[in-house]
Amino acid sequence: MRVELPCGPKLRPDAPVLITGRPHGGGQISLDETPAETMIGIGGALFSREFYGFYAERRFSNGAGIENFEPQAPGSVIVVDRTRQRISISTDLAGCFPLYVGTLDDRLVIADRLSELNGDGVEPDWLGAIQYLRKAFTVGTRTLFQGVRRIRPGERCEVVLAGPSLSCSDSGNLWASPIDDIPPRERLGAFCAALRQACDQPEPVRLMMSGGWDSRLLLAACLSVGRARDIRLYFHGDTGSREASVVRRIATDLRLPVDFVEIGPEMFSPDQLASDFAHFESVSFPHWHHVRSLDRDFPRHTMAGIFGEVVGGHYGPPMVQHGWRKLADSLAWVLTPGLMKRGATHREGLQAEAALSLFRQAPYSLPWYMNRDAWYAHFDGSHEAVEADITAEMRRYESRGLRYPHEFIEAFITEHRGAQMIAAQLHSASGEGRFNAPFAHRAPLEIAAATPFGDKALNRLSQAAIRALYPRLLDYPTAATLLKASRPVALLEGSRVLRKSGEALRRASPFQRNPRAGDPIRLSWVRFGQIAASSQAHEVIDSLTLPLWDRVRMHDSLTATTPAMSHAMIDMLMKIKTLDLALGNDSTQGGNPPRTLS
Repeated sequence: MRVELPCGPKLRPDAPVLITGRPHGGGQISLDETPAETMIGIGGALFSREFYGFYAERRFSNGAGIENFEPQAPGSVIVVDRTRQRISISTDLAGCFPLYVGTLDDRLVIADRLSELNGDGVEPDWLGAIQYLRKAFTVGTRTLFQGVRRIRPGERCEVVLAGPSLSCSDSGNLWASPIDDIPPRERLGAFCAALRQACDQPEPVRLMMSGGWDSRLLLAACLSVGRARDIRLYFHGDTGSREASVVRRIATDLRLPVDFVEIGPEMFSPDQLASDFAHFESVSFPHWHHVRSLDRDFPRHTMAGIFGEVVGGHYGPPMVQHGWRKLADSLAWVLTPGLMKRGATHREGLQAEAALSLFRQAPYSLPWYMNRDAWYAHFDGSHEAVEADITAEMRRYESRGLRYPHEFIEAFITEHRGAQMIAAQLHSASGEGRFNAPFAHRAPLEIAAATPFGDKALNRLSQAAIRALYPRLLDYPTAATLLKASRPVALLEGSRVLRKSGEALRRASPFQRNPRAGDPIRLSWVRFGQIAASSQAHEVIDSLTLPLWDRVRMHDSLTATTPAMSHAMIDMLMKIKTLDLALGNDSTQGGNPPRTLS
C-alpha cells in the first residue's frame, strides 16, 4: 500500500491517491472523484469487514471521525482530508500492519512497505541497520533508511500538508492501566470471551500448530465455539521430533486433519529467498512461506499464535537475561509473583532506569560476519546511540503511565520484537490478507497487557484459559516440558530445567561438538543442522551483494557450526540476507547494480 501526495501549500483536487502493494493490488484513485474525505484501510480480511462497515456508515451519515474507529482485528487507517488539508494515520495496537512516512522526489509517501520509500538519493540509516542485525528490529521510529519514519503500534499521527509537518501521539494505553482491582475469575472470563469472539470466524482455518501453549490455546478457543469441522492443522520442522509427536497425538485424538512439512535446504536457496523478499520484504522465516502453497485450491484463513507471548508472560524480565540469572528470575516469578512485583518497584521515578539496567549489554565489537573496513566506517561506536534510542522509548512508556520495570520490558519487547519480527511470521504464511491473529485483536491484547505479569508469567494465564475453554487439551505435555500441561506451573518449569540440563550435557559430548554430526536431540521442531551443512547455506553467503560482509569468515563460521548452534546461525544468516536485499539489489531480481555504500 502506498499513498503518494504532493508536498506543498495546498492539496490539489486532482492529486492522486496511489494504492499499490499488498493487500490491495494496484490501483489509483483521483481525489476529484471521491468525497472531500477519503479513508483507506490496510489490514486482513477480518479488519476489512469492520473498516468498510464503518466507512459506509460514516460516509452516509457524516458520523464520527477516525478517533472513534476502534476495530477488533488488527489493521491501520489513513484518512486524506482535503477540506482541512490534513492526513490522519492510525495504526493498530499490535503493529501487525506497520506504516512508514517519508518524502520521495518531493512527494509525501505513506506506505506499508519500506521498499516503497527506497528511491534514488535515499541513504541507509546505519544505526537502524545494526539494530536490525543485533535485535531483528529497529528501535522507536527508526527504520533502515534516513528520513523514513516508522509509525509505532498504537500511534495516531497527523500530517499538515502546508508544511508538510508530522505530529504523532501515543493513543494506546497498553500496560498503563493494570486491572488489579478486578477479581481473577472475572479477568479470566473476560479474556476467554474475547478470545472466543476473535476465533469465531465464518471461514475455514489453517492453524499453525506446535507443541506449545499459544497454538494450543487458539485451538481450545476454536473448539469451544464448535469450529472443529473448519480446522486443519499445520506443522513444520523436524517431523520426527517429540514436538511433532505431541501435535500428531492431539490431531489423532481430536480427529483433526494435519499436514506435516519437513524444513529442507531448498527453502533457503538464494533464488527462493530473492523471490520471497520481493513478496514479504523479509526472509527471516522462509520456512513459514510454504504453507501458502497448500491452500491454493481451498483457501483458508491462516491462524497463528503471534502475540501469545503477552498472554503467556514470555516478554518479561527473564527474556532479557541470560544463563543462571535468567533461570533464577524465571523461577522467582513462578514461585513468588507477588513478592517479585513489589520488589521490582524500586524508588519513585526509577522505573525506566530499572528496566534499562536489564537491557544494557557490553559495547558492540566487530562481529564475525562484518567486513572490518565497513564496521569502522559505519558501526563502530554505535552502542551508545542504540542505548539512547532504547532510553527514549522507556521515557515514552514512563509518560504513558507504566509503573513497574517488568511492564516497561514487556511493552518494549511486544511493540518492537512482536510488531516487527514475530508479525512477519504470519504475513509470511498467509495469502493476501487471509489470516487471523486472535491474540493481536484489541480486546484479548488489552486484557492480557493489563493482567499483572505475575498472574500470567510462564503460562499461568494460558493454562487457566485452556482449562476454562477446552480442558481436554491439558492432558497432553508441551514440547518444552516433560509433564502434562495440567500440572502446576512450578512442576512444569522444574521439568523444563531438567530437560535443558539434559540437552546441555548431550551437547557437551564430543559427538555434538563435531560440526558434521547429526542432530540426535529431537525434542523440539528446531532441526537446522542439515540446513547449516547444506550447499544452499554457502550459496546464500556467495549471493550477498553489499560490501559489508566478510564472506571468508562467514564461510568458515558456517562450516564450523555445530548442530546445537545451527538454528542461531541460520537465523543470523537470514537477517544478513534480508538486510542485503533491503539495502541493495540482488542480481536475481534485476534492476540497478548493487550500492557501493561508501
